[in-house]
Amino acid sequence: MHIAGAQSPAHNRQRTIGSMDIALLGSAPLRAGALRALYAFPDTPTLRMNFVATIDGAATGSDDRSGSINNAADKCVYDLNRALADVVLVGERTARLEGYLPGDPGEPPIVAVSRSGRIPAGWRSAPDPASGGAVLVTCGGAGQGRLDAARRLLGEEHVWVIGRDTVDLAGLKSDLAERGWGRILCEGGPTLFAALLEAGLVDELALSWVPRLIAGDGPRITAGRLTDAHLSRRHLLDIDGTLLGLWSVVSSPAS
Repeated sequence: MHIAGAQSPAHNRQRTIGSMDIALLGSAPLRAGALRALYAFPDTPTLRMNFVATIDGAATGSDDRSGSINNAADKCVYDLNRALADVVLVGERTARLEGYLPGDPGEPPIVAVSRSGRIPAGWRSAPDPASGGAVLVTCGGAGQGRLDAARRLLGEEHVWVIGRDTVDLAGLKSDLAERGWGRILCEGGPTLFAALLEAGLVDELALSWVPRLIAGDGPRITAGRLTDAHLSRRHLLDIDGTLLGLWSVVSSPAS
């Protein structure tokens, strides 16, 4: 696995800034096995959030898509997280804005969360979204009409009703683990992240800071009610000015 403009791994070094060690990889060719080991999921069921943000905290570009702010270094981690995960969890709005499509047979299934029972637009035009591992998670409050429409498109087994008036996120995490999908990668968006965090369900955060400034009033990686969670750093890498971090959640409001 290469990051463009290589130095030898022998030139990697550690610099301490305050109490924080930053691995300076420059633009070194990074061995896939080494990076894979850094991002390996724990053996126990784990929900890992994955986000990219600019230095000034914007989670999207001017087009409201995170894809417009990511870069090659972030894409390496994005692809690796997907390769390591059993399932990708995402909010319906994010799936719609980012153009999520049902994956190939070798890709992890995509589970979209929608309180209203709305189906991501791209799924409606897919020939057979269920064969690509598409699952819609909703609640009884979506209404029978929305539920019936989703079942016609995806099939009964690909529409999960978990919760009465809103999606029971704790129940969803438990259900995923029971199905053998214990390595859960959640790609947002900010509202779903905040809800999972408030419920004490987030175990890890993988965050890439790209060296850009966007300004404006775009979203941060979390949105919603004020919360306060404490994290512990597992690693922080600098590749050509992009900071790639992985943190464990030590405490959150529900813990």
